[in-house]
Amino acid sequence: MAISQGSINFKNVTIQSEKYVVVREDDKKKIAIVTTGAKRVKRLNNQGTPPIDQAIMNPSAEVVALRSGDGAGGTNLNIFSLQMRANMKSAKVAEKVVYWKWINAKTIAIVTPKSVYHWSLDGN
Repeated sequence: MAISQGSINFKNVTIQSEKYVVVREDDKKKIAIVTTGAKRVKRLNNQGTPPIDQAIMNPSAEVVALRSGDGAGGTNLNIFSLQMRANMKSAKVAEKVVYWKWINAKTIAIVTPKSVYHWSLDGN
């Protein structure tokens, strides 16, 4: 699987279910998505500006949510389908996102210093 040992730390790794582990590799150029049962790794290039700060895998589908931005100018959020290799949805939150988590297969809970949001895959 060849993920750098230095990349395995609290700020770089997210685990949303027993099926997937997501690692932001140290060079910040790639996001590694490990499918635990199949022992395979998919990598996404992290060439955007600003680079991806964190990624969280959907608990049941090959869909990953990506977060970028330091919060000073807002936080960019994207939902990306690994199967279609396409962006499904994007949003910009005016504040820094301090916590986010898939709460089911279609909804992400987003917490900022002042608000709590639910972002659904359905609709616009």
